[in-house]
Amino acid sequence: NDIDGYRNTGVNLKAAYKVNDQLIISLSAQNTNGISEWDDSWGDSDDYVSKFKKDSSTFSVSYNPSNSLVSHSLKLSDSDFQNTDFVDGAYDTSTKSNVKNYQYTGSLGFEPMSQSVSLALGHEKDDFKKSGGYSGGELEGKFVTRKNDSVALEYRFRPFALVTLAASTRHDDNSIFDESNTHRVEAIYQQSDNLRLRSAWGTAIKNPTHVELYGIFEGFTSNPNLIPELSESYEEGFDSIALDDRLDLGFTYFKAELENEIDGYYTVSNLSEISTRKGIELSSSFVASESLLINGSYTYTDSKQGEEVEIRRARHIGSLNAAWQVQADLKVNINIQHNGTQFDASKKLASYNLVNINANYNVSDKLDTYISLTNLFDEDY
Repeated sequence: NDIDGYRNTGVNLKAAYKVNDQLIISLSAQNTNGISEWDDSWGDSDDYVSKFKKDSSTFSVSYNPSNSLVSHSLKLSDSDFQNTDFVDGAYDTSTKSNVKNYQYTGSLGFEPMSQSVSLALGHEKDDFKKSGGYSGGELEGKFVTRKNDSVALEYRFRPFALVTLAASTRHDDNSIFDESNTHRVEAIYQQSDNLRLRSAWGTAIKNPTHVELYGIFEGFTSNPNLIPELSESYEEGFDSIALDDRLDLGFTYFKAELENEIDGYYTVSNLSEISTRKGIELSSSFVASESLLINGSYTYTDSKQGEEVEIRRARHIGSLNAAWQVQADLKVNINIQHNGTQFDASKKLASYNLVNINANYNVSDKLDTYISLTNLFDEDY
């Protein structure tokens, strides 16, 4: 019943330089420091304190030759994270990690049939170390390193004027887990200027996190024998335009199956039963006037873990957004979010609605100011 505090202080930097019409270089950096109070898993009222720090940076280059169907993109990123827990004012556990990620993407377009081929190359290296507290074992205070090399290829073409087809495949070579291959195919049929039909099928894989594999906290024990999660999904739907192009409507039916789902409260494990998620997504955009644009979306999800309703999965989620250009230099955005009831273990969590308002004012051609009001009515959820 006690109130737990939280503080987060961050500094962000974004910069870009346009060398010429073909070459753009950009850089972003972020520093975050904070503390978070929490209670132990047995419900004691004593406050525990976690201090966290994160430093990340990303450097990217994009090159698009003029009058060419070729494009290149290179992205390099580095991220450091440190978390230290204090129990009764004394140091208890510490977690450190570093992730380096390098990505290249290149695309080539050519005729006939409006064909394009895209290639993506990736390399990621992440290190993780857990010290103190309940850690123990041979990995106590040592960095665990994981590397992943990937290559992906996509082919997109239009065999007919109204039909677009695409197929892609990706291969991952992980230093800890087995090599894996994932795939995706999609089709789009532009039936008319006002109606487009689409369908897609794909597979995916997600490796266990370092915390799930090696992290040990009070009330939680990791599992180094975890295997990756596997999923297969498909979707089909349509997009429609009406009212003289003022109204856009979208509908999607989706279904996905998840194998080896990682779950658990005290000791994580791969579930033997298959988890399923199916439902519909609705979206709309309406130009009410020259100064008012209204967007709405709704998702219904029937999510089950075996035969049981999956926890922390609300069946009904929706949002409504209004963008109002009050005058040439003033824009106001009002957003309403609805999250339906859901379950967490045996407890039913009530639905809630959040209202957010943003206003942006152009002081001059070189200066913008804005104000953001989050959870305007102080909803508890």
